[in-house]
Amino acid sequence: MTGVSTATNRCLVQIDALSGLLSQSTSLLPFYRKVVAELITVRLAVSLENCLSASFYRLASGTVFESGRLPILHTQASSISRARSLLLTGGSFNWLNGSDLCATLTLAFDPTDPCLANIRTHSTTLAEIRKIRNHIAHRNRTSGPPFRQVVRRVYGKALNGVTPGTLLLTPRHVPRPLCDALLIRSRVMIRDIFEK
Repeated sequence: MTGVSTATNRCLVQIDALSGLLSQSTSLLPFYRKVVAELITVRLAVSLENCLSASFYRLASGTVFESGRLPILHTQASSISRARSLLLTGGSFNWLNGSDLCATLTLAFDPTDPCLANIRTHSTTLAEIRKIRNHIAHRNRTSGPPFRQVVRRVYGKALNGVTPGTLLLTPRHVPRPLCDALLIRSRVMIRDIFEK
């Protein structure tokens, strides 16, 4: 395997495993199924963060995309650890925030590199996963308003009593539950961004 294959393949295998777990949870009581959906979303967020960070550190040090294309870099790091230092010089940022990620990547990547456009295309998926994960993990005044934005998008109106588990499993106004849709969209996102 070359380039970013190891990180992307690991992430795709984890997404497939999470999809299988979601499918197998249908026989559980609703309360437990909601807990499983929340755990799946937290695990998905961690898997995506690991994949994005490992892959972009490698790409910033000159490795290739899955397609074999070299990244368009204006500053190439001499090693993965130097790439990490280069990308983190802008301070802390969130790997699951499309605009933060693009801004950070421009420390090494030329703004014309197609991966940045692909990140922007999938920024809604990244944002929804981040907002839901944060509310699952924290459930406080800071995580509440962004979570309610996702609730409003899915249900078409603000509903205060919706929990993350309920939101993730309700197939309202969409052909499949949000948890399943996020897994599918994440798989497509990884393939698009890293040209698999």
